[in-house]
Amino acid sequence: ANAANLDVERIYPFGDAVGVTVSGTFFSQGDLFKPETLMADVQLEGGTLDVAGFELSSTRPVRVQYANGLYRVDDLALAGVGAKLGITGTVAVDGTLDLKIAGTGDLRSAGSPGRDLLWSRGSFDIETRVGGIISAPQLFGDGDVRDIALRTTSGTAVVDDLQARLEF
Repeated sequence: ANAANLDVERIYPFGDAVGVTVSGTFFSQGDLFKPETLMADVQLEGGTLDVAGFELSSTRPVRVQYANGLYRVDDLALAGVGAKLGITGTVAVDGTLDLKIAGTGDLRSAGSPGRDLLWSRGSFDIETRVGGIISAPQLFGDGDVRDIALRTTSGTAVVDDLQARLEF
């Protein structure tokens, strides 16, 4: 089967802040009345991920496989304005996550800096393991932010040349 611009929310609800649209080819085999026998192979030629208004698009085709209640994603590459992400791992039908996400980018592109910040700039590198379940993900990882500059809404001073190592 083929799909073009399929809104994944129709199949699996990610929540209000996340939208996923994909295009590609889907093949499956097995007995629909015996889910443990189902296997599927999906070749996604394109797609978009929208998280709270920040949109990322796939940069190359990706393969997703399904067997034994587990979706496996190998080397999903996404890019948006000033940001790149790579995702590998698994998502179980019960929502259990085991993903690795690596990303690089520019802080200006990472969305609104916050209620008290007028603007920010700098670059980031991050590596994260995502566990838990989709409705309550748990993030573990680290990253670096470099050459940070920011200005608060309450003052005219600019703080710049900050470096930080993040661990979470």
